[in-house]
Amino acid sequence: MSRPFSFFRSPFGKGDTESTGDGGQRLNVNETLLASLRAQQTTLRIVVTLYAFGLLSVMESAGESADFPLRTFLLERTGSERFAWAFLQFGTTASAISCFTLALIAGLAGTQAPKTRAVLLHVSLLAALLATIWQAAISISAAFAEGAFQIWMIGQDAGMLILPIALARSIQISSDSASAEQTLQQVSRWLAYAAAIVFFCYGWKVIFHPVTVDSLLTRSISRWNGYQLVDSVTRTLMWGFAFLEWGLALLAIWGPRRLAMLGIAMWGMIAALSRISANGLFVWDEALLRAVVSGIAIASLWGIPQKPEGNIQ
Repeated sequence: MSRPFSFFRSPFGKGDTESTGDGGQRLNVNETLLASLRAQQTTLRIVVTLYAFGLLSVMESAGESADFPLRTFLLERTGSERFAWAFLQFGTTASAISCFTLALIAGLAGTQAPKTRAVLLHVSLLAALLATIWQAAISISAAFAEGAFQIWMIGQDAGMLILPIALARSIQISSDSASAEQTLQQVSRWLAYAAAIVFFCYGWKVIFHPVTVDSLLTRSISRWNGYQLVDSVTRTLMWGFAFLEWGLALLAIWGPRRLAMLGIAMWGMIAALSRISANGLFVWDEALLRAVVSGIAIASLWGIPQKPEGNIQ
């Protein structure tokens, strides 16, 4: 019987087998391994490209008077609105270009001559570093925006922080199958842990900083059904969301990781689409950024070991 979602093949699951001569079978992972690597890289390329488009769109639609924490920080330090906005535009554009470059290199690196490939690998690392530094600046400034340091605001962006690094690491795969297998597992672990951090912080946000989630929930229900939730019902739903998110985060670290990643991918997409449900299609870019956690969860699935079927040693 085939497993659900078996199209997320890993190099440790079903694949071609060969006889060991003693009645058993040995898994021939080479073909499946390469297919999994390509699938993971393709998924990450798509996610990093959509992330870059979302980043550019959020900045453009917000306008020069946008109350971004990083802009406020720069304005307080320099006293120049023009400089603060120009720096924000420059950093966002540079980060988006870095992401586009990274996605392009991921599609080219495997087809180039060794010397050209070496150059592309170095460029990919630089692009990933620039994109991560810019996202870190945005996340850290947001964490300080309320006065007291709110570390959960950095944690909820963990998916966007790890995304460029994971893709750059995935590109660094040599032709050696053992090295490729190790890298695939490593990248999948990074992505799974980042998704777990995001969901733990989502749960924390729902309980201890519920304003945004409360607004999205009540506005969505009011907009589509005309209902007004009473506070007690809203609070119960919030606790339910929090326990679901914390449960998925724990499963991603200590439980069946494949199940956890599927749950995170689906619930993360629902959470992202809730912004459109509450505010309309014009916030598609915000939804795109929040859907990154679903993308990294799907990418992680390609490298998660699954038990082989039959008598495979």
